[in-house]
Amino acid sequence: MNKARLFTLIILGSLLVALGTYVALVQGHVLQLVEKHAIIISVTISVIFGGGIPIIAPSFRQDPEKFVGRFLVLTTVQLLLAMSILLAFIVSKQSDAKMMCFHFISLFVLILIIQSLGLIKVANSTDK
Repeated sequence: MNKARLFTLIILGSLLVALGTYVALVQGHVLQLVEKHAIIISVTISVIFGGGIPIIAPSFRQDPEKFVGRFLVLTTVQLLLAMSILLAFIVSKQSDAKMMCFHFISLFVLILIIQSLGLIKVANSTDK
């Protein structure tokens, strides 16, 4: 399996597991948040990380310096999008905006760590 497909499977799999678990915890009333807001958070995180796949995938065929450059661009774009979404949560004046921001940041950091570890693993693998 080539590196781009392996990374895509890692990201999509981790998104499915992490966000599915999160929504299940909200629906089971383990986490106190409106179900509609949990789905909004899950969809926005899916778009942020799923949209990053086309940015980083072409760099697996290039030299390591271009991979590092694309990795930095990917992370910067994702962080800027996350800050914009957090601002939108606050400006929308939802009754539970603080809780939405906390849940969003928690999930974002968790998936960002998984993405970074997945990228390191895939970049260091010997397959082309």
